[in-house]
Amino acid sequence: MSIKQRCGLAVALVFLLAFIQVALVAAADGDVICSTQPPILPNNVEYTKKCDNPKPASTDEARWPCFTQKYGTMFGTDIYPAATVSHDADNTLLMAKNGDLLPLTEFTPKDAVKSFSIRYIYAGISLHYNPSNDPGCRSIRVEKWDPNGKYGLSVLVGPLNEQQVVVSSMDKESKYFCGELLEINLLPDA
Repeated sequence: MSIKQRCGLAVALVFLLAFIQVALVAAADGDVICSTQPPILPNNVEYTKKCDNPKPASTDEARWPCFTQKYGTMFGTDIYPAATVSHDADNTLLMAKNGDLLPLTEFTPKDAVKSFSIRYIYAGISLHYNPSNDPGCRSIRVEKWDPNGKYGLSVLVGPLNEQQVVVSSMDKESKYFCGELLEINLLPDA
């Protein structure tokens, strides 16, 4: 067998394997999460500065929003710079505490005065975050854009044993509240 024949055979094998992979993905019956961007990268140092160190209540960083995705996953999400529909996803808007996006993700915005949206593609739900001029206050809206989606999302605010639900996928409008510790729960509908 000549070198040309071997190269041709190798190229044909590569195309065959690529075709098989595409066929397997297509046969997965909707279980594939397609995102337009890679997952958010960890930035433990900056996250720790904003969220893990106690700060005097008079400082702006004391009012910095710190999120915990307790249920659900950030895998397969798109992060956009505003609540408007945009096709320019930007995973640099958020800083994750660590690179393990399962089962718990802790993150904070890189800039607390900029709006962002997290689009949970696999759940058919988006979370829209908008800061306020009042220190430590913000508004959040949950949008269920896939009527066939089988998930619900709620956002709780406050310290661990004093949390209150501020917004859920059942709400139709934005909710305004003050608080720094936010917990996101994305669970299958009951």
